[in-house]
Amino acid sequence: MSSSESLEIDDTSPPSLEEVAERLRGLAEQYPAGRFDETLRLAEEMLREERAEKEKPRTTQSGHASPSRDASKASGSGAGDSKKKSAKKAHKGKDADGSADVVDKNLPEIEGALSTLTINLGYGDKADASMVFCPWRMVFHYPEWFIGKANGPRAKPFFEKFYEYQAWDFFYMFSSDPGLSTPVLFVPTEQFENFLSIINAKLDIQLTIPPGENAAKFSYSFTQDSIRPAYLGRVHDAKTREMIRTANLPEFTNEFFGDASADDIKQLSWLLHEILSVKFKRDKKNRSDEKQLKAREHRREEMFKFQVLLGFKPNDSTALHQNFEFDADKAAKFPLDLGLVLISLDVEAHEGIGSPTEVGIAILDTEKTKGIAPGNLGENWLSFIEYKHLRVQEFASHVNCKYVHGCPDKFNFGTSEFVSHEDLLSTIKAILTKYTTSNIPEGSAATKRSVVLIGHDFQQEEKYLKKIGYNLYEETGNVALCADSKDLHQHLTSDSNGRSLTHVLLDLGIDYSNLHNAGNDAAYTLRAVIACAIKDMQQNPPTDPPGVEVAKKVVVKRAGGGFVPGAPWLVEEDDDKTPV
Repeated sequence: MSSSESLEIDDTSPPSLEEVAERLRGLAEQYPAGRFDETLRLAEEMLREERAEKEKPRTTQSGHASPSRDASKASGSGAGDSKKKSAKKAHKGKDADGSADVVDKNLPEIEGALSTLTINLGYGDKADASMVFCPWRMVFHYPEWFIGKANGPRAKPFFEKFYEYQAWDFFYMFSSDPGLSTPVLFVPTEQFENFLSIINAKLDIQLTIPPGENAAKFSYSFTQDSIRPAYLGRVHDAKTREMIRTANLPEFTNEFFGDASADDIKQLSWLLHEILSVKFKRDKKNRSDEKQLKAREHRREEMFKFQVLLGFKPNDSTALHQNFEFDADKAAKFPLDLGLVLISLDVEAHEGIGSPTEVGIAILDTEKTKGIAPGNLGENWLSFIEYKHLRVQEFASHVNCKYVHGCPDKFNFGTSEFVSHEDLLSTIKAILTKYTTSNIPEGSAATKRSVVLIGHDFQQEEKYLKKIGYNLYEETGNVALCADSKDLHQHLTSDSNGRSLTHVLLDLGIDYSNLHNAGNDAAYTLRAVIACAIKDMQQNPPTDPPGVEVAKKVVVKRAGGGFVPGAPWLVEEDDDKTPV
């Protein structure tokens, strides 16, 4: 099936148990001996029970009566006679919309719990505004995130072969974020609730959508006419599941957004980032409050030192008690005698060979910005930043695509420079030496300027640079601070988890494009740390330096004024691609 073909909906009536048993007998003859024996035995047992209880009224687990013969006709289930409530049990979800066209394997015997949902859409058709959706990611991770240790191993097999117990209708949505080219998948929340009912009936447990604030993560409504989930297809066996994962998976196109406004598209992009960032971790016994407290204090100290080095705060605990206001539209009040050099570094390594293929460098000499107001998010300083993008000639054709989408040929801030693998180390040294030895006052004993090393999750950059023989701290000399955009943003938001660079930029309201290009990542990381320092000054009044006890502020959930003002904060970053 090509990607343009739909997984057609079968509007025929669901098969009776007699028909199911007959199909199983045919399959038992066609496939290796014993493969369908147990399933056939179950079907025949259900058939006997059905005949014995044909006229006996049935109720669901919640106490509601199962759909009657007439109700089934009215709801479009396609059941033209009393066709066997047990058959409906076995094909729960499929019978509800009349789409069952394959035989389920080893179905649990349950009573009622039939879905009333009817899907009559073709490939790419937009969902009705009344539908409520659950991100597939929440379904996929439900066993590990929401089922306890006792029931987890029992329920996990149901989730591993979810398509064997009911039909699932998949929908998709796209984000405008260029870093998220694959669609985000959804299923109707009603189908997931149905699925939990099947498991509960089989295992005699009580799985539900979690109550409280987590409940909202399983129920999303899209009421705007311009942007709604589009129908991808129906999964009811391994074959259709594979079609959803490969042939039927659409490629990004702006046509998905129709005539939606730019604000609506941004709102959707934020929502999809939120959905993909949700992650729940069970607390580990060895994670102590003391460890978290130390990490939080380290981030606070890092922010304080960075603001001092930028001239935003005095490096004097006594002076901190004096009243002063920070104004981003005025020059820094406490500049250092000799400004530091901010050096932002990013290294892209190929996912296959593990060797660096790109190095990005962004440099800001704060001596040049003395007397110049930083402006909102540091926008007045951007013109003083110099950018470098080095590409390793031998690996020019190596582009990451498995875990991230690399774009080495899309440097936004100038022209990329190709160097050989042999010359990469010397080229980096030459660039950094130029900036760390310039503008030193005459008569000074210093031979190198003090620097602030900047990165996002900077340990990775250190690791890759060491791989080519470059020790940052030894080579650059006077390192006053290592400012990590992940740490500074985490301090700014008082959140317990660090964020990806994408999320940091979104939250700060910094426009970006073509991430996972080393030159671009270095540039945007430098912008991000400056913006974090400014926003922290704006939303937090001058406080004591780290180590002095002060009254705790109310936790700020978002940095404010970011990508979509008022949007909810993300729960936790997770860049993994979730399979169907």
